[in-house]
Amino acid sequence: MTDRESTYGPLAVFSKVYRKTGRWEREGLITDAQRDAILAFERASGSKRFVRTLFGLALFFIGLGMVSLIAANWVHIPGGIKLSAHFLLNLLAASVMFRAERENSPWWREGATAIFFALNLTFIVLTGQVFHLSGNTAAALSLWILISSPAVFLFGRSAAMALVWTVAALVTLGYGLEELTDHAGRFPEFITFLAAFLYTPLLLLGAGACELFRARSPAWAGTFYRSGMVLLIAGASLASLGWYDDLSGDMVRWVGEENYWRSWSITASICLSAPAAVLAYDRLRRARGFDPDHTGLWFGIGSLAFVIAPVLVSSPGYGLLSVVHFTAYWVFIAWVAARIRSDALMSWAVWLITLRLIIYYFEIFGGLLMNGIGFIVTGLLLLLVLRASAKIRARLSMNAQESAS
Repeated sequence: MTDRESTYGPLAVFSKVYRKTGRWEREGLITDAQRDAILAFERASGSKRFVRTLFGLALFFIGLGMVSLIAANWVHIPGGIKLSAHFLLNLLAASVMFRAERENSPWWREGATAIFFALNLTFIVLTGQVFHLSGNTAAALSLWILISSPAVFLFGRSAAMALVWTVAALVTLGYGLEELTDHAGRFPEFITFLAAFLYTPLLLLGAGACELFRARSPAWAGTFYRSGMVLLIAGASLASLGWYDDLSGDMVRWVGEENYWRSWSITASICLSAPAAVLAYDRLRRARGFDPDHTGLWFGIGSLAFVIAPVLVSSPGYGLLSVVHFTAYWVFIAWVAARIRSDALMSWAVWLITLRLIIYYFEIFGGLLMNGIGFIVTGLLLLLVLRASAKIRARLSMNAQESAS
C-alpha cells in the first residue's frame, strides 16, 4: 500500500488535493513521486491547521466564558476595578507581543498585536463609560488609531493585521468626515466626501507602490495596494448609480441657482485634480528612473474617469446610462485583467457584466416574466449573454497576448 493509499483510502473521493493531483499525474504534468510529495506536504499542513484551529477554539471558549461571567456581574463591579483589570489585560497583551518578538514567534506576535489593538479601543470606551465623558465616536476612534498605530506598525507584519488596521482607519476617516461636516451644509459635505472618495484609494495605491515601503514592509505595502485597487474599482462601479439621480438639480437646491456654476467649478476642480495627481506621480516615478507601468497608469486614469463622469455630466435620470456605465467599466477592467493576466479578475468582470445586464432586463420586463413565454425568452437571453461574454473574454485574452508579444 502506497503512502497516499494508507493516508486517504476510501475517503479519497472527498479530498480535493487527491483528485487534482491525480488528474495532473494522468495528464503528465507531475510524476508519481511529485504527487506523493505534494500529498505528504498537504497532509502535514492539514494537521497543523487542525491543531491551530483547536487551539483557537479553546481560547475562544475560555474568553467567551470570562466575558459571560463579567457581563453577568458588570453593574456590581466598581469602575476602578474595571479599569484596573482592563489595564492589566493591555499590559499582558503588550508583554506577549514583546516576548513573541524576542523569541521570533510570529503566530503569537500577530495574535497578541491584534488583541492589543482591540483592547485599546475597549479601554477607551470603558474609560468614557466610567467617567461619563461626553465625547463622540469620531474622537474615540481617532484616539484609538493614534495610540495603537505605533505598536501595530512595529509588531504587526502580516497581511491580515495590515488589513485590520486599514479597515479601522477607513472607518475612522468616515466618522471623522461626518463629524467635521455635520453642520457645514449639504454642498461642503458633498465635496468633502467626494475628495475623500477620490483620494483615499490613490493614497493607498501610492503608498503600496512605494519601493522603500515595499522593501521594509511587503505585507503592509501589498495590503495597501490591493485595498486601493478594491476601493477604486468599487467606487467606479457604485458611481454608475449616480446616473439615476440628477446631481445638477440637487446642487441647485443646495447652493441656489445663482451660485450653481461656481459650485460646479469647485466640484470639477476637485474631480480633475485626482487624475492630474496620478499623472504627476507617474512622471515622478519616471524621473527617478523606475520603469513606467502603463497598465497601472491606465487603470488609475480610467477608473477615475468613470467615477467622475456621473458627477460632472448632467443626468436625465435614466437607468440605461447606469447600465452602460457599469458595463463599459467592467469591460475596461476585463482589458486590464487580460493585460496583467489575472484570470480571477477576468472572471469577475465577465460575471458582473452578465449579472448587471440580467438585472436591467428584469427592471424593464419584470412584469412580463411571470408566464411561460417570459421564462423561455429569459433563458434564451441568458444563453446569448453567456455566449457573448465568453467570446469577449477570449478576444481580450488574445489581444493581451498579442500586445505582450
